[in-house]
Amino acid sequence: ASAPILKNGSPLPNVAVYERSGGWGAIAAASDLGSDERTQRILLESCVDWLLSADHRYRPRALTQGLNEVYGAYVIENGAEIFGRPIRGGTSRLQRAVKNSLNNAETFLRIEDLLAVKDISLVADVHGVQMFGLESWGLAHFLLFSKDMAKQHAMERLLAAFSRSHNPHDALRETFGDGADTLNSRFRNYILGGDFYEVAAPVEPVPLAGPITAADPAVVAAILGRLEASTNHLDAARSHAEEGIRLAPNDVIPRETLA
Repeated sequence: ASAPILKNGSPLPNVAVYERSGGWGAIAAASDLGSDERTQRILLESCVDWLLSADHRYRPRALTQGLNEVYGAYVIENGAEIFGRPIRGGTSRLQRAVKNSLNNAETFLRIEDLLAVKDISLVADVHGVQMFGLESWGLAHFLLFSKDMAKQHAMERLLAAFSRSHNPHDALRETFGDGADTLNSRFRNYILGGDFYEVAAPVEPVPLAGPITAADPAVVAAILGRLEASTNHLDAARSHAEEGIRLAPNDVIPRETLA
């Protein structure tokens, strides 16, 4: 219910938000009911997006989305961190889309067209929000983990090219030279081939900085209000802010939220 509304009237699916102010921070996520795996991925995707905000280079929406999706699928198994794990059900859907020539929400976009997307709501009806995320994952996985692309450090070189030119055609040409002409076919072959490589590394334990303590209920109410306000749900935002003021009449944070 708290998700932003797209221009076609549908709520944005699978959204997560980080909010930080002074000494406190908050995470909010919406995902499939009862899906711990999906919830973890959404939180990690948003965390990756938060970390990427420290890199101030221009980055096409599809590359940001792809990096979020790839590293959001991070898991720990048998004492090892695993990067590049395919999204459950996503690869088979991508493979169907590659073979699909119909102009509908399952259509597979050319790389230039994918990298040119600036407003997801503009492609929501003809391409599908979830399909955009899956294809962005596929492109990022191809650039980061396929043997040929990984050897070339393709993702980093493409990000560097986009920092000099925001035009997808020029950035791809600068990064891959004449190889840009065959990039779409190589990408499709990678998706159809099904060899989605992963990287595993031993887990290095990190001790907690201090004991975990429960957050103040008034601050929680204020944070919920800010998160609701950020997605333009103002009645819900006002309700949370007023609850925070009721719980802590002298606390400035809920009053700031209400304002």
